[in-house]
Amino acid sequence: MTSSTDAIGDPAETGPFLYTFTFRLPVVLGIRSGFEVTVGAAPYASDGDAAIFLRPPFVRMRFINQDIADNKFLPANLAGALIEFYGRENSEADTLDAGKGIQLYEQWVSLETPAAILRGENAADGAFAFHRGLACLNLFLAA
Repeated sequence: MTSSTDAIGDPAETGPFLYTFTFRLPVVLGIRSGFEVTVGAAPYASDGDAAIFLRPPFVRMRFINQDIADNKFLPANLAGALIEFYGRENSEADTLDAGKGIQLYEQWVSLETPAAILRGENAADGAFAFHRGLACLNLFLAA
């Protein structure tokens, strides 16, 4: 049996640095490459952290687009899924043909946030900064 703290993982590592997480988004959002937005977060739990970072807590999100050379990323089972869900075969509109001048791309995001515990965060959660970043990304996407 594991305790609730065991399930959380390693304790939080904090200090005068930013946590940065970078990953490819599973869908293309249509956001222009180079777009950046900063979302405010809850206050620092410690006055000492406020003195270190010299600005309110935040999560900075930066988006970039990277070209894809071909359409091999299209799902192999697309035709079968369309038949199952909609009762129809796939059409030309369901496929992307790079020869028609359509530039395929994938989107990447970088999340940056201070390595400090904020009010309401669990200091025993070693992934606190990742959870904060995802929560702010989710808020941005929902908006």
